Amino acid sequence: MLGLADRGRILDLFDMIMKGDAAAALTELSAQYADGADPMAVLRDLAEVTHWISVIKITPEAADDPTVPPDEKARGLGMAQSLPMRALTR
Repeated sequence: MLGLADRGRILDLFDMIMKGDAAAALTELSAQYADGADPMAVLRDLAEVTHWISVIKITPEAADDPTVPPDEKARGLGMAQSLPMRALTR
């Protein structure tokens, strides 16, 4: 895997973190590490997801990027609608 994490698993981890489910988030992070994900890459991916969702919250049209798969787009839009900006900036 060379340190690359599955984007769906990163979104799952982000969702667990934003819900405050520390036990599930740590379990998922541990599982990703066991599967070969580089912890620094996971943190970088989480930062990118946070930025992406923040942009979608401000400008929903940003989710129409053709390089984003439909399932990621739907999850991103859902998270952008449900998460307050103060939580995303924290």
